[in-house]
Amino acid sequence: MKDPSIEILHRITASTRQSASLSRWGSMVDNNFATSAESVSAMYLKSVKDAI
Repeated sequence: MKDPSIEILHRITASTRQSASLSRWGSMVDNNFATSAESVSAMYLKSVKDAI
């Protein structure tokens, strides 16, 4: 059975990647935010894997 928190995380990461690609035509602030949000979700995923 899949962990629902990981499933939610994948959705967040997917939408973050989408906003990151959109923000290439936007401001650097948006791009930096999307990049940092993705790295935060990556760190969260790593901590979830470590906890298992």
